[in-house]
Amino acid sequence: MTRRTALAHAVFTLLGCKSKILNSDSDSLPAEETKPSSAHPDAGVPSLRVVPLGVGPTPQAEAARISPLVSGILNELGRSLCNGLRTKDLEGRAIELLRAADLDPRMLGFRAFPSAIAVSIDDEVLHGIPSERVLTAGQLVKIQVGGRTRAGTADQGWTFAVGPIDGEKARLCRVGVAALKDAIAVIKTGARTGDVGAAIQGTIEVAGFAAVRDFTGYGIGEKAIQDPQLPCVGVRGTGAMLTSGMVLHVHAIAVAGAYALITRPDKWTAATKDGRASVLFTAVVRVRPGGCDVLTPLLV
Repeated sequence: MTRRTALAHAVFTLLGCKSKILNSDSDSLPAEETKPSSAHPDAGVPSLRVVPLGVGPTPQAEAARISPLVSGILNELGRSLCNGLRTKDLEGRAIELLRAADLDPRMLGFRAFPSAIAVSIDDEVLHGIPSERVLTAGQLVKIQVGGRTRAGTADQGWTFAVGPIDGEKARLCRVGVAALKDAIAVIKTGARTGDVGAAIQGTIEVAGFAAVRDFTGYGIGEKAIQDPQLPCVGVRGTGAMLTSGMVLHVHAIAVAGAYALITRPDKWTAATKDGRASVLFTAVVRVRPGGCDVLTPLLV
């Protein structure tokens, strides 16, 4: 076994370990998107600096190859959450794991984003910057991590909890996971982006929560973030048509209260305006006739 294969295998094995990972079947629950073109640019995720591609796999094929590695890294970061942990320590661990998998941090430096990952807590929706801030029991922590090679990129975000949670936070997490799965269920060749958004929105709103409008999922290909945009809301039968071979980063972003967001003074962290809790669950999929292939395990 080569060194690279061994390192990749080590990351894959993380998925089999116990973790405080949110799932849709339990009340005790231990995750970069674009802004729609009309939204304020300060809160958007940094676009990837495009690395010139040489002879090798297509960007879509490379995304499919490295997506499980990124998902394994995300899983390991979620497992490490505990009371008293500094969020900057998560970033250090993420860099170690990315390097072990022969991946570079995708987020670091793009549009001056200062960190290799994003860590957002409770009312913070996404793009939180790791710092000296210390985690405490009962918090919802959204981690976004991305990796890249010369040939392509992959990302995933997921919501984890610091210890057990219950009540509104637990229910919000279950609904967020369900919304992501419902979105994936409608993705296939010939489906439209409105179908995906309607599935997410319907699942979230029927539970009494709100779907975020300010940030969307997106396609992955020649650029790390490209069309089509995949909003968390939509009308069935409308929007861009999905074609076979498309690689999509699907986002389900739900908030307990109103969907209005604000941007914190750091110019990156997006948070709910009313201070209510939020969750983020994402997956990378590849479109095919009759369905799609999930390239990032859903961690549930």
